Order: sequence, then structure tokens, then C-alpha cells
Amino acid sequence: MNEKLHKYILSWIEKANHDLKCVALILNSNDIDLPLDVACFHCQQSAVKLIKAYLVYSDVEFPHTHNLADLIDFCIQKDETFTDYQKKLENLTPFAVEIRYPDDSYYPTINDAQESYQLVLDFKKFIKNKMKDLFEFKYFGLISFYISRYIIFNRKDLLI
Repeated sequence: MNEKLHKYILSWIEKANHDLKCVALILNSNDIDLPLDVACFHCQQSAVKLIKAYLVYSDVEFPHTHNLADLIDFCIQKDETFTDYQKKLENLTPFAVEIRYPDDSYYPTINDAQESYQLVLDFKKFIKNKMKDLFEFKYFGLISFYISRYIIFNRKDLLI
């Protein structure tokens, strides 16, 4: 894998991490009126980005979609163990669009948001395990890139 592709895949994961950080900020807030619809939206978006990172890593072409069931089907063609997450992740798909507009009567609960967040955290571990070699830092340029981020932000979570 060339360095440019390596960075591109890691950038998908970084974007997924940003979505998860938004969810964590919401769920850890002391605010009474939490934007749980937004938290669930970011859970769905994070799952999409993690799947797309895996598909790029696996050299699988995929359409522009946010439908997790459709995207996970592409993963299953490459690796049947993704079947374990198919139904679970499919439940996040309505958070992509439907709950973001006022004409929908469903509002997620704190339990919905917490379960969605935990699901995506578990899925992230699963994905990272599938792409272990990506995190071996074979490329010196990537090592210095992530070390500089750590130094600038003093944040280990940015290292993935």
C-alpha cells in the first residue's frame, strides 16, 4: 500500500473519530436538554466512515450512500465476519436523515444514544482489528505526522 492511500484510509478513520468525539461531548454533558438526535446522527456517520475506511483498505468500490445495510453488504462480500454487525448497524441508518427533520415524530432516548455510541465503539475495535497492518506505521512520514499531532494536541486519541 502506498503512503497516499495509507493516509487516505487513516483520514476516514480520523473523521469517524471526530463524529465519536461529538457523541461523547453530548453524552457527557450536564445539560438537561441533550441533542440526542444529533448524537445518534454522529453515531451513524461514524459507522459509515469506518466502513468506508475498510472498503478503501480492501480495494472495494462502493456507491455514494449512507445506508449502512448497503455498505455492510460490500464488506460481507470481502469478509463474512461482518455479518455479525449487519443487523445491528442497520438500526443506525434512520439516524442519517429521518430524525434530523422536525416532521418526524421519533426522538431518540438517552438509552438509544448510549447504545448507539457503544455499538460504534465496538465496531471501531472490530474494524481496527481487520486493518491491523495499517496501524503498524510502516511509513516514517506517517509516524512523524501523527507524532506532530500528538505534540500539538497532546491527545493520544488522535493517534488512533
